[in-house]
Amino acid sequence: MNTSRDEFLLLMQNWKNSSPSVMLAVVYGDGTPPIPLSTSFMLRLKGKVIGIDGEGSFVALLVGEDGFISVGFDKASFDFKTVLDLSDSFTSDLLLKEELEEMVTLRQSSGLTVSFLALK
Repeated sequence: MNTSRDEFLLLMQNWKNSSPSVMLAVVYGDGTPPIPLSTSFMLRLKGKVIGIDGEGSFVALLVGEDGFISVGFDKASFDFKTVLDLSDSFTSDLLLKEELEEMVTLRQSSGLTVSFLALK
């Protein structure tokens, strides 16, 4: 289901406050399943949402004790899903469905696709 930037920000703020583990699945490339590994970049990691830019242009996740990742979402489109919606998503191959509580995916016109998945 398409969602708005404001709904994305509200979800990120909720995750920051409630502090669930968040899986981040990143694909750079076509993004159309099946994803050709020979022409794509894929990354999966787990962290916690620790910050959201005051102007609403990026979100930061703490990864482990020392690492973090920042994801910019200026001019992105957003898509919200629950565990029931995952059958056609590239994340179904990256994550066991029973671990997922909810998910939001952002897509940039550059080919970057980032899915944020709140885990149970």
